[in-house]
Amino acid sequence: LTVLGEDVMQYRQRLIETVRPMQNTWGGYGGGHGQFSHCAASYACVLALAMVDGLEEVNRNTMWHWLGKIKQSNGGFKMAENAEMDIRGAYCAFIMITVLNLPLELPPSSPARHAGLKTFDDGLGEYIRSLQTYEGGIGATPGDEAHGAYAFLAMGCLSMIDAPHRIIPKYLDTRALLRWMACQQTQPEGGFAGRTNKLVDACYSQWIGGTWALLQASFGAGQQEASENVWNKQALVRYLL
Repeated sequence: LTVLGEDVMQYRQRLIETVRPMQNTWGGYGGGHGQFSHCAASYACVLALAMVDGLEEVNRNTMWHWLGKIKQSNGGFKMAENAEMDIRGAYCAFIMITVLNLPLELPPSSPARHAGLKTFDDGLGEYIRSLQTYEGGIGATPGDEAHGAYAFLAMGCLSMIDAPHRIIPKYLDTRALLRWMACQQTQPEGGFAGRTNKLVDACYSQWIGGTWALLQASFGAGQQEASENVWNKQALVRYLL
C-alpha cells in the first residue's frame, strides 16, 4: 500500500491493537496471541509498526535479550528458541537490530558468549560463507541446494553489517554468484527460476532481482557496468506484465 502511494496511517491504531497481544514478556513476537516468539513473526511486526510510526510499542530491552538467546555459537541464528537454524534467522534478526537500533553487543545471558562471541555479528560472515554452494548460489544451511531467496537474505544480511563493496567480496565468491544468478533467467519467459532446473516463478523477480542490486553494489564501477549486461531487465518486465 505504501509503495502504491496510499496513506497507511489510518490503520495505525488497528495495527497496534492487533500486534500488541503477540508481543511476549520475554521478548519478540509470535505469529498470533499465545504463540511462542519467532523471527519471521517478529520481523513482520516490527516492519509493520515502522510503517505507521509505531516502534514505541516494541519492548527493545526484551527483544535484545530474546535475540541473544537465538544467536548461535557458529555465528548464525535460529528462527526461534529450540527451532531450526538457517539464513532466514540471521536476516530477520539484523533487520530488527537495525530498525530498532539495538546494541550490537550480545546480552550477558546469550549462550553464544560461551563460544567466545561478543557481538551479534561475530562469526556471521564465516557462517554465510559456508552457505555458498559449488554452483555459486546460496543455500539455507551449509550443504543445501542454492536458492534465490536465500541469496537475497545472505547478501542483505552482509550489507547491514558493512558496505557491500567491502564485506560481500570478503566472504563470498562474487563471480560464481554472478554466474549462478544469470543462469536463473529463463528462455523464453524472461523471468527467474529460483533453483537450477526449476520452473520460472514471479516471486524470484523480487528475490533474485533484489540480489542483483546488492551484487552490483559490491563491484567496482567497471564491473557494475559489465554485470548489467549479463541479464535482461526488459525481458523480466515483459514476463511480469
